[in-house]
Amino acid sequence: MPRLEELENVLAIELGFENEIRAAEAADLVRAASGELPIIVQVPLHSPLEFSEQLKEAGAAAISLAPPRGALRGQNGKIVNGRLYGPAVFPQALAAVSRLIAGGFQIIAAGGVDTKAQGEAMLAAGAMAVQIDVALWRGNWQTDT
Repeated sequence: MPRLEELENVLAIELGFENEIRAAEAADLVRAASGELPIIVQVPLHSPLEFSEQLKEAGAAAISLAPPRGALRGQNGKIVNGRLYGPAVFPQALAAVSRLIAGGFQIIAAGGVDTKAQGEAMLAAGAMAVQIDVALWRGNWQTDT
């Protein structure tokens, strides 16, 4: 089985963690995953600074933002837990990007980016790149707002 470093067009590895992981445990996993490819670490949106310093020291090349968790009542009346996506997440994500940039971190912004203007706002805040997900899933990427 080939190693990731040997595969064409694999430029980095993004590690995502459960919300319950402690920063020290995440840093240990970054050290264990380190190799030839840069490591991008997905940190919880609710506490990015808590993780970022230790992950940077462990060798993470960049930080990305994980979607927040929440719960809604499903169609069957039961509570459904999971990741939250959509435009309502954008203000929280932009604030997190601003805090991380002020701390000197390389950031791949994510979270509620639904329009070109929001993507540009993330870049203007200092993000090195922007992840777009929910707009692509829905097929309604808006370039004019």
